[in-house]
Amino acid sequence: MRPVAASATALTLSKVETKSVTVYLTNQKAFQGQLIAKALNASSQEIGRAVSTPLDLEEDGAKNISFKFDGDLDETLVTKYIIELKDSSGN
Repeated sequence: MRPVAASATALTLSKVETKSVTVYLTNQKAFQGQLIAKALNASSQEIGRAVSTPLDLEEDGAKNISFKFDGDLDETLVTKYIIELKDSSGN
Protein backbone atom coordinates (compact mmCIF):
# COMPACT_ATOMS: atom_id res chain seq x y z
CA MET A 1 0.00 0.00 0.00
CA ARG A 2 1.10 3.53 -0.57
CA PRO A 3 -0.25 6.90 0.52
CA VAL A 4 -2.29 8.74 -2.06
CA ALA A 5 0.17 11.64 -1.89
CA ALA A 6 2.90 9.36 -3.30
CA SER A 7 0.94 8.52 -6.44
CA ALA A 8 -0.46 10.32 -9.48
CA THR A 9 -3.76 10.91 -7.71
CA ALA A 10 -5.28 13.67 -5.62
CA LEU A 11 -8.01 13.70 -3.02
CA THR A 12 -10.38 16.35 -1.76
CA LEU A 13 -12.34 15.65 1.41
CA SER A 14 -15.96 16.07 0.40
CA LYS A 15 -17.98 15.14 3.43
CA VAL A 16 -17.76 13.64 6.91
CA GLU A 17 -20.96 12.24 8.38
CA THR A 18 -21.80 9.77 11.10
CA LYS A 19 -19.31 6.91 10.64
CA SER A 20 -18.89 7.85 6.96
CA VAL A 21 -16.31 9.79 4.92
CA THR A 22 -16.63 10.74 1.26
CA VAL A 23 -13.63 11.88 -0.80
CA TYR A 24 -13.35 13.14 -4.36
CA LEU A 25 -10.53 11.29 -6.15
CA THR A 26 -8.85 12.49 -9.33
CA ASN A 27 -6.24 10.37 -11.07
CA GLN A 28 -3.79 11.02 -13.90
CA LYS A 29 -3.08 7.36 -14.65
CA ALA A 30 -5.48 4.43 -14.91
CA PHE A 31 -5.92 2.65 -11.59
CA GLN A 32 -7.38 -0.71 -10.57
CA GLY A 33 -7.61 -1.59 -6.91
CA GLN A 34 -9.06 -0.22 -3.69
CA LEU A 35 -8.66 2.70 -1.34
CA ILE A 36 -8.29 2.20 2.39
CA ALA A 37 -9.41 4.92 4.80
CA LYS A 38 -7.92 4.89 8.28
CA ALA A 39 -9.29 6.88 11.21
CA LEU A 40 -6.57 8.10 13.56
CA ASN A 41 -6.71 9.48 17.09
CA ALA A 42 -4.70 12.36 18.60
CA SER A 43 -1.69 10.04 19.02
CA SER A 44 -1.87 9.04 15.32
CA GLN A 45 -2.95 5.53 16.31
CA GLU A 46 -5.34 3.78 13.96
CA ILE A 47 -8.74 3.36 15.61
CA GLY A 48 -10.84 2.44 12.59
CA ARG A 49 -10.56 1.27 8.99
CA ALA A 50 -12.84 1.16 5.97
CA VAL A 51 -12.15 -0.22 2.49
CA SER A 52 -13.68 1.01 -0.76
CA THR A 53 -15.35 -1.24 -3.26
CA PRO A 54 -12.97 -2.36 -6.06
CA LEU A 55 -12.17 0.52 -8.41
CA ASP A 56 -11.39 0.51 -12.12
CA LEU A 57 -10.59 4.11 -13.04
CA GLU A 58 -9.62 5.24 -16.51
CA GLU A 59 -6.77 7.64 -17.22
CA ASP A 60 -7.61 11.24 -16.21
CA GLY A 61 -10.61 10.05 -14.21
CA ALA A 62 -12.49 11.40 -11.21
CA LYS A 63 -14.97 9.89 -8.77
CA ASN A 64 -16.59 10.37 -5.36
CA ILE A 65 -15.73 7.47 -3.07
CA SER A 66 -17.51 6.79 0.21
CA PHE A 67 -16.17 4.86 3.17
CA LYS A 68 -18.43 3.38 5.86
CA PHE A 69 -16.72 2.75 9.20
CA ASP A 70 -17.71 0.06 11.67
CA GLY A 71 -20.43 0.97 14.15
CA ASP A 72 -17.96 0.58 17.00
CA LEU A 73 -15.84 3.55 15.87
CA ASP A 74 -15.92 6.32 18.49
CA GLU A 75 -15.96 9.38 16.24
CA THR A 76 -15.20 11.69 19.15
CA LEU A 77 -11.67 10.23 19.20
CA VAL A 78 -10.96 10.75 15.46
CA THR A 79 -8.62 13.67 14.75
CA LYS A 80 -7.75 12.83 11.14
CA TYR A 81 -8.24 10.37 8.31
CA ILE A 82 -5.59 9.03 5.95
CA ILE A 83 -6.28 7.35 2.62
CA GLU A 84 -4.01 4.71 1.11
CA LEU A 85 -4.02 3.04 -2.30
CA LYS A 86 -3.92 -0.71 -2.73
CA ASP A 87 -3.60 -1.62 -6.39
CA SER A 88 -4.90 -4.85 -7.88
CA SER A 89 -1.50 -6.52 -7.31
CA GLY A 90 -1.70 -5.79 -3.57
CA ASN A 91 0.82 -2.92 -3.49
